[in-house]
Amino acid sequence: MKDSYNIGVDVGGSHISCAYVHKSTGKIVEGSFAERKIDSNGNIQEFMQSLRLLFGQLFSVASPDSFSGVGIAMPGPFDYENGISKIRGVQKFEALYDINLKQVFKEVIGKEDISVCFTNDASCYALGEYYAGAAQNSKRTIVVTLGTGFGSTFLINGITQSIAGNGVPPEGYLYNVPFKESIADDYFSTRWFVNTCKERYDLDVSGARETAELAKKNDSKALAVFEEFAENLTEMIFPWIDQFKPDTFVIGGSIAKAFPFFLENLNNKLVKKGVKNLKTTTCELWDGAPIVGAAMTM
Repeated sequence: MKDSYNIGVDVGGSHISCAYVHKSTGKIVEGSFAERKIDSNGNIQEFMQSLRLLFGQLFSVASPDSFSGVGIAMPGPFDYENGISKIRGVQKFEALYDINLKQVFKEVIGKEDISVCFTNDASCYALGEYYAGAAQNSKRTIVVTLGTGFGSTFLINGITQSIAGNGVPPEGYLYNVPFKESIADDYFSTRWFVNTCKERYDLDVSGARETAELAKKNDSKALAVFEEFAENLTEMIFPWIDQFKPDTFVIGGSIAKAFPFFLENLNNKLVKKGVKNLKTTTCELWDGAPIVGAAMTM
């Protein structure tokens, strides 16, 4: 049994989650998902205690010996090879700066000989969808995550692309590419919905979810916001689709849950620009995607 499973862990700004993942299928083992809320401004002792409680919850459903490695989806900046956090100046995980988290995880789990691997969280999200979600069998894939920030990953046969060229931006990052009056991150994140709704339409919302609730009621202002969003996303992503020529374009993150109000429109706009044979879809695994992706990198 040990050789059949890895543990996947997703470290987020407000929670840590994990599960057993079958190495051959990329499927999360039913009933093994565990999650703990965390204070990203807490100290290292609090972080370790959250990990102990999380793994204690996981190990209550299966033996600690029933896995061969631990893959962790972690936001950057981070020394992924050595497992050392370089996050600081962003009001989260300051206490983890320069800490060897690979050793922390081994200590918490109580197994010094266990293999522990860290991977960028956006890459893990994309790999999760590639192995067990919406991007299965895709040869050339673009996956974007739209939420508090804008993440992106380019894959060729499941291999993350980071070298700029042939339709791939530096490191595969789209958040910092110039777009309109600033950068893409300012247009494809929760704050765009908050600011646009307030400043242009006099709507007080906390993000895409509340905008979608209004759109369900055929609110003309909310519908106009999603029309603008679809137009912006088409304009931003089209040059990369045109150059990279993916067969699959997957949209994830919290904003993707409002897909009934922009996805078909986006696809139609891309078709009008001459894009053919592109599968444009939302993710399938949602919060499970980075867990699967992290586990499958082992």
